[in-house]
Amino acid sequence: MIKSQKIMMMPDMGLSYFKLLIGAVERYNNIVIQTSFFPMRGILFGEKIAVIHLHMLDQIFLNNQRLPDYGRIAWFFLVILPVVRLRRIRLVWTCHEWSAHENDRKNFTPWLNRIICRNADHVIVHNREMRERVLLECRSIGRNRVSIVPHGDLFPYYRRFIKKKQIQNPHNDNFIFASIGYMRRNKGTDIVIKAFCSLLGDKLSLRVIGNCLDPIYRAELIALSVHDARITLEFRDLSDDELTAQHLEADAIVFGFRECPTSGSVITAMSLGLPVIAPRIGHLLDLLHEDVGWSFDPHEKEIGLAAAMQAAAADRDQCRNKGRAAASQMAAESWELIGKRMVEIYEGHSNSEHVQ
Repeated sequence: MIKSQKIMMMPDMGLSYFKLLIGAVERYNNIVIQTSFFPMRGILFGEKIAVIHLHMLDQIFLNNQRLPDYGRIAWFFLVILPVVRLRRIRLVWTCHEWSAHENDRKNFTPWLNRIICRNADHVIVHNREMRERVLLECRSIGRNRVSIVPHGDLFPYYRRFIKKKQIQNPHNDNFIFASIGYMRRNKGTDIVIKAFCSLLGDKLSLRVIGNCLDPIYRAELIALSVHDARITLEFRDLSDDELTAQHLEADAIVFGFRECPTSGSVITAMSLGLPVIAPRIGHLLDLLHEDVGWSFDPHEKEIGLAAAMQAAAADRDQCRNKGRAAASQMAAESWELIGKRMVEIYEGHSNSEHVQ
């Protein structure tokens, strides 16, 4: 019997994933409060909170300069955590990734993850490899405290931005590859550009659009792409409307990941009905099957990626078929079942089985 609870979820980032997750949890008569940090008044004197659900720890425990905020960390462990234990508030953490995106935090982020992991009543991950990583990195946590819950289909959020007359890559003779979202070294944007530059054909184009917070990496990407007129490289954030439009104008979405614990970019592309080209690594081992895209050995880097891109460009009809299969695969990740499983975890039903 699922009972009504009040859940505090953080951080408050306004992402499509959070909006859909909150809707799924509230479907079971729960109330979700989103906040960027722990409101002491709410925890101590507010209405009864049953669960605190943490995501994306870097967004909670870093300052505006993207550096560790040790004041916040001390406040959490010396004040918030004892109060949480005293009031018997259940602490749940969804581990989206283990390593930091930026090299200057490569030690801080795993250290913080281990501490949160040890103190969490339950840890949620989105795929089998991440579950094994959590169990390896934090050996004191039992297997029954780490559950796999799918990320979920993002189409229910993005469908509002699809124009009625919008057709994937309409009336365009060029085969358009796109790599959309934040550009990071571990995301392998440089591998994508190198692979594309090795392809021959004036009817091929590559759009690389998203922000890049690393100025050194940004300069590297500019240097790699500047001599190929077929490449469009834009460093900027995208609105939900433009992100949707850029996906639907492409034939295939391509990534060169060096590591991929969880990828919202891949899930967004598949949810919007685009085939994905990416290495067989991390989350993609569970997600990217032969009928929804093209994959390659990550050790082959740009050589393997170029071969996969060439295969995709050779058959646009196959691309569309794979895109439809990708959308169907994501649609099977029902938010109703995800919401039910999440609420069961909130109530303390420690079952590590994957939601089917």
